[in-house]
Amino acid sequence: MKECKKCNKTYKLESFKYCPICGNILHKLGSISSYGLWKVSTKVRMMENTFVPLGTFQGHIDDIALYVVSSCCGYLVFSRQEIIEETYLDNDTEVDIRLDSSTCKISDMYPGDRADYFRQILKDRKVDVECSDHPGCVKIKRPRGYEQ
Repeated sequence: MKECKKCNKTYKLESFKYCPICGNILHKLGSISSYGLWKVSTKVRMMENTFVPLGTFQGHIDDIALYVVSSCCGYLVFSRQEIIEETYLDNDTEVDIRLDSSTCKISDMYPGDRADYFRQILKDRKVDVECSDHPGCVKIKRPRGYEQ
């Protein structure tokens, strides 16, 4: 299969070199992996172009679709997202974070216990975990020059 990137049309005939509609050069469709980071939304009304975002999920398309099926109104739309890779940092980077209470009830913990909990979760990552001044949060720091 080939596609015209200008018209967004696809053609089954491999012998086509140019788009019969606009004359643009046709490109071979690349195959994609079903596994990845996907932003998923659902169409709300059939007559309107109204979409509701359901979230961003990592996994196989079929697993994600079957996981969110109860939230689906018309059909699901999958949009591949790029995984952001950490590269060299020019300075120390830090941020305060907390987990949503539906994920884990750590906001009720004492600050030291909360920091220990995050240290355990992030033990294989190259970050430092400290207590935070913000309620229910911990501070994570990545040292200068870190490369993943």
